[in-house]
Amino acid sequence: ARAPGKRTGLILTEDDLSPGWLLGEPAAATLMVDGSSGRSPLAVSETVSAFTRAAMADTADRHRDSLGAVSDPVAAADVPGMLDDWARTHDLDQIVMAYAPTGPARDGLGPILDRRQVTQIMRPYDRMCWPAATAGYFKFKKKIPDFIRDLGLAKAA
Repeated sequence: ARAPGKRTGLILTEDDLSPGWLLGEPAAATLMVDGSSGRSPLAVSETVSAFTRAAMADTADRHRDSLGAVSDPVAAADVPGMLDDWARTHDLDQIVMAYAPTGPARDGLGPILDRRQVTQIMRPYDRMCWPAATAGYFKFKKKIPDFIRDLGLAKAA
C-alpha cells in the first residue's frame, strides 16, 4: 500500500488514466507509460499511437494539480532501464501505480513489477469482482446484483 507523507512517484499507463482514486495527496512526479507499441507484433498504426498520447495529455491536463512533474510518454519497454534515474531525479521515496493485470504495459513493466520496485494498488471493486470473472460473461452477469449491493450502489427501495 501507499505510505502517506512520503514523496511519491506515480506511474500511469494507458490502461488506467484515472489517477484520482490512487492519490490521497499530490504526487511529486508522474511517469506516463505508453504500451501501445506492444499491442501487436506488427507495426501499430500512428492513429492508435496518437490516440494514446492524446489520452495521456488529457489526463495530465485534467489532473495537473495532483500529478507533480509529468513526463512525456515513455515506451513501457524503456521503463525498467530508466526507472532508478527517474526516481533519483525526483527524490522519490516510493513509486505506485494501478494494478496492471495483463497486456502491453504489464509486459513492458514486468521487470520492475517482478522486483517489486513499484507498489501496485488495486481498486476495491476490482478486488471484489475479478475473482468472479473466470468463466465467461453470463456467469459473471449473475453476480452483478451482489456486487452492486456490496458496493453500496443499489437504489434505496
